Amino acid sequence: MDKLPQWIYLVNGWLQQPAESKGIALNANWGERWKPGDVCRGTVSEVASFGLFVDLDGDVGVVTAANLSWTPVTHPSQIAQVGQTVTAIVLSVDPFAQQISLSLKGLTPDPLAAFAVAKINAETIGIVSRITPIGSFVEIREGFTGLLEESATESDPIGPQIGDSVSVRVKRINITTRQILVSRAE
Repeated sequence: MDKLPQWIYLVNGWLQQPAESKGIALNANWGERWKPGDVCRGTVSEVASFGLFVDLDGDVGVVTAANLSWTPVTHPSQIAQVGQTVTAIVLSVDPFAQQISLSLKGLTPDPLAAFAVAKINAETIGIVSRITPIGSFVEIREGFTGLLEESATESDPIGPQIGDSVSVRVKRINITTRQILVSRAE
């Protein structure tokens, strides 16, 4: 009976093989120059549907779609093109897989944090963008949508309709889950 290959190991619940078994010579010092938190500059070498590959003077870093921008993008090509120089922050380094995870958005201020400082408990006007069984979603600023849980009131038993302008109070903002809860302004 054959033994299982020595090169299989577990990473985040997935079976992987180290770079040397893929025909890549492992350099004992690989990745030593990159540490989580380091800021680096590189050139975009490939744009894929899931993110960007960045050449870091011979090492390759990956920026996944979630780490491209604070605002949603439909494709990474909206952020950068092949040959473009980008500045990123190193999130993690995996010397066995020889992978460097990068973030572009990590070097820019979170607009939700600024919005939270300015708008928590404040009244604002928004446009109803979607109605669901749990409530209405109100676009209160481009890129920010809050949930109005109880859409209907005694004075308006039907509730707002899509496209209606409504006056709301920003009740809660959770930076971690990126959720905004609003109520009707009184």
